[in-house]
Amino acid sequence: TSPAARCAEPKAPRAASYTTGWDTIDKFAVVLAREGEDAMRKKLRPVEDGLVVTRPLEVVMIDEHTLDLIAFFEQNDWREKFTDEQWDQRIRPA
Repeated sequence: TSPAARCAEPKAPRAASYTTGWDTIDKFAVVLAREGEDAMRKKLRPVEDGLVVTRPLEVVMIDEHTLDLIAFFEQNDWREKFTDEQWDQRIRPA
């Protein structure tokens, strides 16, 4: 086919054209447009109560943050609270 004929033929859009960009749409705007302001406020409001527990250790959360204890103890003058043996065995293991 000639270049002019190829330009005249419309091409169907790719499937990705319909799905690209949906992640960038503001959730507040979508719910507001579809369901109204009251529904938007109810669905997307901040959580007020958080976790409600009835007994100790019902919920245990672990923070996986790495902390440099040696620097922390030295900066806060806690080094003198440990004996040399404790410092060498527990704080600075071999």
